Amino acid sequence: MEFEEIISGFAQKFGIEGLAPNEEGSVLLDIDGMAVELLHDADAGDVLICAEIGEPPPEGEKHFAEMLLRANFLFQGTGGATFAQNPESKAYALIRPFALAGLDLEDFCAQVGKFVDGLERWRQLLEDFREVGESVSDDDSDGFNPLGGSGFMSV
Repeated sequence: MEFEEIISGFAQKFGIEGLAPNEEGSVLLDIDGMAVELLHDADAGDVLICAEIGEPPPEGEKHFAEMLLRANFLFQGTGGATFAQNPESKAYALIRPFALAGLDLEDFCAQVGKFVDGLERWRQLLEDFREVGESVSDDDSDGFNPLGGSGFMSV
């Protein structure tokens, strides 16, 4: 299916009127109060799904960034997504590409659902981190570690 067809089917399935890609091939969704952007990379034949998880408190940012990098390793803590920092807002974002080829509406909905589930978990982890952030210094290896002893979290 083409990206436009998938978006049209998604809109119909969830009763979202007027949902269509803009000129850049982007669609912005509000899912449970979270801004989730779908970007069509026509050259690669991929769809990128992207959303910001937020910013950690400054006093623990290094520790939080290290936690995200550990989660990025082999995608074991991200379910196939990658963390990055938005250069404009400085917020951390979760980004996941998936191939458009052979994708049907049900697969697309499952991909979006999996991403949103992971996004919700990481946003909650960030909220939990904020609660203890002041007690976590950048060189505190015994501080907040939601990934457990293995360094990974299954999302």
